Amino acid sequence: MAELSGDIVKTFSKILIVLVLIGVLLYILTFTGTIKCKTVPGWCNIYYSVKGKPTVAIVHGDNGLGDPFLLQQLLQNPEHAGISARTIPIETISLGNLKDYELVIVDRARKMSAEQMKMFIDYANSGGNLVWTGDAGAELENEENYLYEDERFDGNQQHVIIGPWSRKFNNKMVLLDKTLSVQFKENYCNIGNQSACLEEQENCAGKLITVDSDHPLTRALRPELTLCFYGKNGPALVEPTNTGLSKTLLSVDFGSNVNVDGENIGRTLPVIISSSELSFLGLNVGENVFYYAIPPELLSDSRLSDEHRYDSILGNLYFGILFG
Repeated sequence: MAELSGDIVKTFSKILIVLVLIGVLLYILTFTGTIKCKTVPGWCNIYYSVKGKPTVAIVHGDNGLGDPFLLQQLLQNPEHAGISARTIPIETISLGNLKDYELVIVDRARKMSAEQMKMFIDYANSGGNLVWTGDAGAELENEENYLYEDERFDGNQQHVIIGPWSRKFNNKMVLLDKTLSVQFKENYCNIGNQSACLEEQENCAGKLITVDSDHPLTRALRPELTLCFYGKNGPALVEPTNTGLSKTLLSVDFGSNVNVDGENIGRTLPVIISSSELSFLGLNVGENVFYYAIPPELLSDSRLSDEHRYDSILGNLYFGILFG
């Protein structure tokens, strides 16, 4: 009997050692950004209980869609996420700084250099969770950094600008459109005669369509929603680039085709898109790049009527991205 008990103890000891080694390996892979903790069910809670709460940075500029300080305030509110988030001016940030944060949100940063844009792409490529919002990066500091079709694509392409999210820097291509899986066209309130985008009042653009109601970012959204905003804070208009690693989670039906500079870009356009810059042994191991055509804090603006204010968007953003 004593010999049998000893064998059981040895077996359990071996199992415990294996579990500890697996835990250590998972921790290293998660810490280095090789995999996302939500890839393994239940692992996020264990990982962050050891490492500490996830850190969040809201990187912002001086102009463009969004209100980074409202976003910070809402994220700190226990009714939304109840977490600490730091606002950081874009001119003070570096890739090394970015890697200190589990989640980086780029908000109200319309004007951006190609070098700064590359920094965020590199952050995502290294495994960081990146949230890009609205028209961030839609305005270049130096027009010489525009990338043209005949420079990016093979064949008889025209020498025309692709878009502000396709750039060149130090003779290399900086392809934010590839990272986000969308290309920026224009802001909704800047096209044609958008008389609906009036100052100092609530404006509505179209019907929201939840494409994936099971996804953590869109979970618990009410059906038959309307995309509304205050003043001229309408959504950015973006066109999907149809990459295999992207997924539209929420879209808006404008009710009729949208035309930008004479180009018909469709009637239904993305509001939230997820994609991945991560792979492990050649396999996709989790989403880590997310685009919001309208900065999420603008959907929780207290000036909006109750039926057009979607507070769950912010909690979904934090918990959905980091915990799944």
